Amino acid sequence: VTFLAGYESARGPLLDVGAGVRVTRGLGIGATASWLRGSDPGSFDLRVPNPLAANRPLALTGSIAGLTRKELGVHVQALYALNLGGKATVMLGAGPSIFTTRQELVRSIEFDTQPGFTSLRLNEVLVTELDATAIGFNVGANVTWPLGSRFGIGTVTRFSRAQLTLDPGAETGVRRAIEIRAGGLHIGGGVRLLF
Repeated sequence: VTFLAGYESARGPLLDVGAGVRVTRGLGIGATASWLRGSDPGSFDLRVPNPLAANRPLALTGSIAGLTRKELGVHVQALYALNLGGKATVMLGAGPSIFTTRQELVRSIEFDTQPGFTSLRLNEVLVTELDATAIGFNVGANVTWPLGSRFGIGTVTRFSRAQLTLDPGAETGVRRAIEIRAGGLHIGGGVRLLF
C-alpha cells in the first residue's frame, strides 16, 4: 500500500502587531507578533495491491477542501534606522522568530473495494489536527511617514522562515513525517504611534 498526500501553501489575512525601542540614535530593538489563519485544499493518492493482477494496483485519488492552518509568530529584531529624506524613515531589522503552527492533515483514507477488484470507492477522509513549535529567522524593513508628532502611517515588509515537522501517522504507529515551512513574505501597511 502506498499513500501520498499533498498540501498547498496557506494563504490568508495576516494580523501584525509590534513595538520597538530606540537604544541609541540609530539602533533599537523590537518585537512583533503575527497571526495567520487560512483554509486551503489538499490532495491524496492511494494505491492498494490488486489480489488478481500483479503490478496493477488499485488507485484512489481525490481532493480535500478546507484544511485549516493557524500560525502564530513572534519575531524579535535588532533595528537600524535610516533617514530617507524629509520626514520619512526606514527601519531595517533582523533576528530570530518563534512559530507555533496548528495544521489539519490527512491521517487516513477509508475505502471499499468494488466487486471483482475493479476499483476502490471512497468512504471517508479522516483528518487530524497537529501542532508544533520551531525557531527560525526574520529580516525586514519598515517605512514610516509621520503625520504629526505622535502619529504616522507606514508599510512593513518582512520575510521569515522556520521548518516544522508534523506526523499524522503517529497515532497509528506508521511514521509519515511531513516537513512544513512556517512564515514567508509578508507585505502590509498600518498606523504608527510615535514616542
